[in-house]
Amino acid sequence: MLDTISSFANELRRVEIPISMSELTDAVEAARTIPLRERDDLRVALRATMIKRSEHLEAFDVVFDLFFGDVRSLRAGTDAFAGLSDDELTGVLHDAVLAGNRPVLRRISEAAVDRYAEMEPGRPVAGRAYLFRVLRRLDLENLVPGDDKTLAGRLRRDQVEATIAYVQATVELEIRRRLVADRGAEAVTRLVRPPLHDAIGFMNASSAEIAAMRRGIEPLVRKLGLRLARQKRLGRPGRLDFRRTIRSALSTGGTPVQLKFKPPAKPKPELVVIADVSGSVATFARFTLQLLYAMRLQFRRIRTFAFIDDLVEVTDVLANSVTAEQAFATITADPRLIWLDGRSDYGHALETFDKRYAPTTLTGTATVLILGDGRNNYRAAQEDRLRVLARRVAHVFWLNPERQVNWDTGDSAIHLYAPYCERVVECADLAQLRDFADHLV
Repeated sequence: MLDTISSFANELRRVEIPISMSELTDAVEAARTIPLRERDDLRVALRATMIKRSEHLEAFDVVFDLFFGDVRSLRAGTDAFAGLSDDELTGVLHDAVLAGNRPVLRRISEAAVDRYAEMEPGRPVAGRAYLFRVLRRLDLENLVPGDDKTLAGRLRRDQVEATIAYVQATVELEIRRRLVADRGAEAVTRLVRPPLHDAIGFMNASSAEIAAMRRGIEPLVRKLGLRLARQKRLGRPGRLDFRRTIRSALSTGGTPVQLKFKPPAKPKPELVVIADVSGSVATFARFTLQLLYAMRLQFRRIRTFAFIDDLVEVTDVLANSVTAEQAFATITADPRLIWLDGRSDYGHALETFDKRYAPTTLTGTATVLILGDGRNNYRAAQEDRLRVLARRVAHVFWLNPERQVNWDTGDSAIHLYAPYCERVVECADLAQLRDFADHLV
């Protein structure tokens, strides 16, 4: 068991879940008190001792199922379906789905893997092809009821969808169990190793991954808000207020028992955001706009500008929107963002900002945050506009959602803008965005 938990901890580290030696020791001690047959109890114990952040739970569960799954044959439960034809097996499965009979569904799922997966021992695959074969033959999607606007209809639909999700998860788990039995947990884990949502790139995330990353950014937003509030509470007092101290001392015979201080002067700099919201970086811009909601209390004023090939101020849109998602939808639907052909033009955006907004927007305490990949579609970069802007403000940061190895390739003009920025930051995933937010505030 010690070797298994140690290997399990090493695999968690490989997917960038931090596991310290003290946490590993606690996990081993917890595992010693739990009977090995109580798999769910073991999962809870290892979760409690090893996992510190909720966004790591999904990756933990996948690795746990591989290392501690029951790889024993359940043939006794599946032999009952061996004599059924394909149509009969599918009919029994559909009836069990509609009835929500999960014990039967588990046995049928295992029988379906036997029949349809066509698994090949020793073949180095991750199992997605096997899963696709089984689910295609089971044809579960046709069981979802049609649109019924009544409450009973919606509840019925939700119940069927939840049961179908259970069948899909059971089939996937059974395939993984058999792969582990064939090749071992560590070999299979290398193939199905789940990426953390923090490490998924903004530029190539799927819709499901984007939804997961949105859930992952909410704790970050709360963390920033709480930390800013704590900084205000724990801030040092301002200068001694002599008049109030003497006045207070009158009640103690002229002895200044309690010193009085003036409120500390906390100058709040202004934040100016210039964001490329074209299709290639739209996901990244959406996430950074969410962060602005958490950081707005730290700045005296936030002014936000969006552009594709023309630039428009969208400060009021952010202020009047209930959520960042609503704000982003309103911003990207603005026809004023397109001046010529709807392709990113950083040079024209900087020129427009310099002529139209800079005189009334920029101050010596302002921080300018530019969001975009710097791909200018081979148009004039007009980097002199950024040089003039940088001289008038306190800080200029550029957040680039592309991996740094792709900078300065093709139509990228980031090397022309970089000399006038305090930092050009690779911000390709949620972890890097979190690191920058921590630095900024």
